[in-house]
Amino acid sequence: MRYYCPNCWHDVWNEDFDICPACGYSRKEHNEDDYFKRVINALNHPAGEIRHLAITILEQRCDKQAIPYLERLAKESKDPSLTKAAKEAIANINGCNNEKG
Repeated sequence: MRYYCPNCWHDVWNEDFDICPACGYSRKEHNEDDYFKRVINALNHPAGEIRHLAITILEQRCDKQAIPYLERLAKESKDPSLTKAAKEAIANINGCNNEKG
């Protein structure tokens, strides 16, 4: 099975790693990060389906703090489906009545 460092997305083939060999990030430290930061970080995951899931979660949470991250993804992504999903999420977040951000 393939594992990734939650900070730099380096491939780590050992599930039991505590410190990323590429960037030195502590996986235990990551477990204490707040949920929003983890979802935002997932926007940089190498697997497109994980990025799509992160976009969906941010959209469903209607958190306006996510908009700058989604705008950057929409602008920089070379994947048209990610660009479209990010733009749709931004529009839907802007239309939310929930004031989270």
